Amino acid sequence: MKELIYLLFFGITNFLLFSYNTRKIEINYKLKAVLILVLVIILILHFFHIEKISIPNQYFFYLFIISLISFVIHYGGELSILIARKFDSKAEDNFVVTIFNFLRFYVIYFLIFFFQCTFIFSRA
Repeated sequence: MKELIYLLFFGITNFLLFSYNTRKIEINYKLKAVLILVLVIILILHFFHIEKISIPNQYFFYLFIISLISFVIHYGGELSILIARKFDSKAEDNFVVTIFNFLRFYVIYFLIFFFQCTFIFSRA
């Protein structure tokens, strides 16, 4: 049961970070409010240490920081593309940049969530 609650928490967190970082999905205000409310409820349950559904804070913060790494990867990638464009004005059209953007916009979020799922189930 606790695994599913934390998978829901990190899934929603990663989805909201994905939509914020990439702007590939527009989430309407009501849905965003409901998702944030679910996150707040899970955080309240976590910090009240309800034993049957709580994981240790050390693991929770570790997994949450991994979610936040998507910011670093996204904006670090943006910075590297800006630097590459400074040296070569056609760098944006390069196949390598296209693959890099695909990895940065999609694959990294999947890999982060996959790691979180694996970590949660291995600690259960």
